[in-house]
Amino acid sequence: MAFNPVDYLKEGKVDFVFGLTLYDEKNLVSYVRESKNKIEVIHGFLELLKDELPRFCFSIIYDEDVYKDTTLYLMKNCEDCILNDEKIKNILEHTVWGREYILEHIDTFILKEENYKVILEYIFHDFENNMDFVQKLCLHNHLHTRFLFMKALVENQYDKVKEVYDDILKYVTSSTYQEFEQMTLCPTIMDIEDISSLAISILDKAQDKKMWTRFKEYIINAYEENDLATKLLELDRNHLEFQTDSDLLFSTSRSCKFYILKSIPHFLSKEMLEEYTNKIKYFRKDGDYDSTLARIYGYELGRKLERYTEEYLEQSKNKTTRYVRSGSTSSCYQIGDYVIKLFHMKWSYEEVICPNLYLFLKNLEEEYVRNERGHIVAGIEVQKYLEKSAMVPYEIFGFWKDELKRLGYYLTDTLVNGKCGDNCRLLDSYREADYYNPEMLPDWFKEYPLVSVDRDRVYQLTNEYPKQIKESWRY
Repeated sequence: MAFNPVDYLKEGKVDFVFGLTLYDEKNLVSYVRESKNKIEVIHGFLELLKDELPRFCFSIIYDEDVYKDTTLYLMKNCEDCILNDEKIKNILEHTVWGREYILEHIDTFILKEENYKVILEYIFHDFENNMDFVQKLCLHNHLHTRFLFMKALVENQYDKVKEVYDDILKYVTSSTYQEFEQMTLCPTIMDIEDISSLAISILDKAQDKKMWTRFKEYIINAYEENDLATKLLELDRNHLEFQTDSDLLFSTSRSCKFYILKSIPHFLSKEMLEEYTNKIKYFRKDGDYDSTLARIYGYELGRKLERYTEEYLEQSKNKTTRYVRSGSTSSCYQIGDYVIKLFHMKWSYEEVICPNLYLFLKNLEEEYVRNERGHIVAGIEVQKYLEKSAMVPYEIFGFWKDELKRLGYYLTDTLVNGKCGDNCRLLDSYREADYYNPEMLPDWFKEYPLVSVDRDRVYQLTNEYPKQIKESWRY
């Protein structure tokens, strides 16, 4: 007779469960939950396994009313026994106790957005009978939580917005206007991505242009930058809405200015185009704008680049501006007495990309954006412009590397004669070195103040497996 694991469990024969792989355990859970004799099967093994294999038991019994007490016991005493989005959906729909339990512990469950999404779907499936949930979420102290409720309300039950809020726009800050609330002169404002998304939902999903206009005006006045242009242009049907206020939406956009310039400049006035192109005119090579600008603006570094360019050119004695060169990860531009580097990546993705050692040219400004892997996908660096090339006796490079090692680091790049040229220059004086007392620096450095201008691929000697992107990987 073939081995039937469900029958074994029903008979209290549980030893085999301890040897199951995760895959087999998952399948067995499904077999038991789908069994016509599920309750009898559970009775056969639950008391024998609930403390030895709590996760296995929990995955089977969590949405059975008869096992409510055991389910609560397991959740309290076992870290692996948690309600994910699927389980939350099941206990809401299939138990008599799940609704009240979720409501009572809602702040715990909405920490994960996938869980919150399931709860919102449950609420809006029967809105009138879930007003107790609504009251807990509509003015939630955590603004992102409140935003998610507002967005769901707008997109699912817009006719109920005025029933929930006397004026939804009043509640996009931490203020709730409730009795006994301690008011503040500077309430926290909703994240710009959230409020921009909410405004677009009001326009696109609810088709309420009057409320959209109020949100748009509020956002433009309350935030330095916003995502309205980006979100309007993502939807072809809203291009006309962008055109009705294109200059203002463009000038306050935090991520799509360069895209608009390259793709739909005809939507902008001549004056606005001239104003913007005058800010980025310094970053051209081979007759066109540096392609890295798309990343700089796309990753919301555009306004900082504009500010750095203006500030450092203003304080420069030399007003020269020019393209200098490109490396494997960046483009370098002289802006007066300084250089601004635009990065589309860096090889290293250590937490500290480069230590602040006197052997490296100091960064006056440093802005990086990392992706979920920790890789840098866009960045800006500002450094002093060094006129002197590294024309030094060859032994100086050996001294430099020896000193780097003495300080506890090694370099996986070249100083000179690399694929993209030299990565080092000479300071105008050793006194400009990034060191608290330059007079204490080695004599060779005082005579030849050699510094690497490339702050990448520098690792501690103890780091045998550095976080470094392989050269075959390019963004």
